[in-house]
Amino acid sequence: MSRRGYVLEDEKQFVGKQLELLQKAADEVQFLLDRGYDVKPVTTFVGNHYLFSERQRLALARAVSAKEYIAVGASVYI
Repeated sequence: MSRRGYVLEDEKQFVGKQLELLQKAADEVQFLLDRGYDVKPVTTFVGNHYLFSERQRLALARAVSAKEYIAVGASVYI
């Protein structure tokens, strides 16, 4: 069985304490997106704070949208 897009580092970057940090960071990203900031600089800023890898930042950017976009079913793309 193959896992699409899977990288061995995922086992370290998306479990345990790292997953908790990603969830906390997602809340912070959404807070900033809700106030009109653009997704790329926000994920860079928050990612730098938590020392996330580029892969974690990309996951964060893809997983979080401003509440106004969620309400209408739209997505924010980089």
